[in-house]
Amino acid sequence: MKLPGNQYRNGNHHALITISGNKYFVKSVPAKDYRQEVGGSLFVSKYFPTPKLVSHFMINGSGVLIYEAERSVGKNSGLLVDLFAQNKKLVPEFRRIIEMFSKVFLENRKFVYPTSSKVFFEDRVEKRLEDYYSSSFIKKYSSQKIKVNGWLVTLNLEKVLHQTKKHFSVKKKYWSVPSQADPSDLNIATKLLIFDHLAGGWVPVMAEFASLFWYNLAQGQRLALIYNQGSFANHNEIYKKQDEVSVKGLDITHHPSPLRKEFLGYYIAKVINPFLEITGGGYPGWYEDFKFFLTLRILGVFNVSGMEKNDLLLSLGYLGLFHSLELAKPDELLEYI
Repeated sequence: MKLPGNQYRNGNHHALITISGNKYFVKSVPAKDYRQEVGGSLFVSKYFPTPKLVSHFMINGSGVLIYEAERSVGKNSGLLVDLFAQNKKLVPEFRRIIEMFSKVFLENRKFVYPTSSKVFFEDRVEKRLEDYYSSSFIKKYSSQKIKVNGWLVTLNLEKVLHQTKKHFSVKKKYWSVPSQADPSDLNIATKLLIFDHLAGGWVPVMAEFASLFWYNLAQGQRLALIYNQGSFANHNEIYKKQDEVSVKGLDITHHPSPLRKEFLGYYIAKVINPFLEITGGGYPGWYEDFKFFLTLRILGVFNVSGMEKNDLLLSLGYLGLFHSLELAKPDELLEYI
């Protein structure tokens, strides 16, 4: 279903409309996603502030969800991406966002099987890893030395893919939190609202962490700006902060945002470390889970094999680096970025 004056993002159409002076955000989704989107919206709203879902229905083979429009979100304003575009330091607005997640996650946790978040993780093992990466591409990077920011790693892509498929082939429970599984800059409003609820439900906390970690390391100020440009049409000031990546042979130099590194440090201090402590030391395999969820964020969001050389090697370099590590504490991740 096409909407008047619509924008297109991640397979969905959306538009702002006005009825009797009131503004509404209208989202059209494929029929296969409709029930999950509605259920996710209702679930997330139990734990986080979200725009009010006014109505939802099926029409012409598409699902339609109508929300009250958030007036604080506009051209280069109102979203987390705009905070990153406009600041050099971790101003209080950043801390309030992280503290919101901290409160929700630490007060609500379960050891359960993943359900709704599979759309961004387990489902992509077959749908994307199999489709995106040819045998010739896998072979090319299955005994490849890559240096990223001075860290020399030997990437065995075939082994990484095999281990990832094996990891997700086993049905297992994870320490989980209520979320929508995609904490990107475009899904979080500075007014402390959460958008985009397709994967709303009990999300493995390491899936949540891996998503946020990769977004702030390489996606938010580099990869998404290049390979998902349409999503930033109304928030294009962030392009002034785009990360630089240079390559000499297989030696990659990436200059990640110092602000985003500080943001990650605060998130680890306020969310991840307390979460691991509150489980009573009951998550000794946190890095194993984190590593494989991270793999699907690196390889399963964009098709890395189709990227420009700089971005391809950046992605594969970090993939090899984090698969080569065995970390005891989440803070140690910051030493490698």
